[in-house]
Amino acid sequence: MNENLYGLFENVLVADYSLICDDDKKIIDLGEYGKFETYSLFPGIVLAFIDINLEQYDEVYIEDKIPSRLLEINHCLSGRYSYSVGDDKIIYFGKGDLCISVYDLTKTLADFPLGFYKGLEIFIDVDVANDYVTKYIPDFDLIEFDENLEKSK
Repeated sequence: MNENLYGLFENVLVADYSLICDDDKKIIDLGEYGKFETYSLFPGIVLAFIDINLEQYDEVYIEDKIPSRLLEINHCLSGRYSYSVGDDKIIYFGKGDLCISVYDLTKTLADFPLGFYKGLEIFIDVDVANDYVTKYIPDFDLIEFDENLEKSK
């Protein structure tokens, strides 16, 4: 389940890492740089607990576009994370901040200004998750929500 979302992690991690799999739970261990503990919740939805300590993050972590339409919901527990949106905006968020973003509009440049970040992130593959979500929340269209967010940039 959700193998296309797990491919996201392979596209952003440069350093050597180990992958520990247990059914719908995967741990991506970055050694001294931290780890991602991920859970496949539903088709198209992955929950990730992120604990990163990156003083030389250029050697560990890059952002690279993937072909899926993704929504990301981030909540920062500690540290700071920033990324550029388009050509002229940089988003910074830190402890306590919540951010919802459309993956295609972001991630042209990622940074960890304090050298560390702990947070919770939900990755939603819009096209895969929409059918599942509408079964349980019939009045909510995930594709429409994603398109409205993208229009608002």
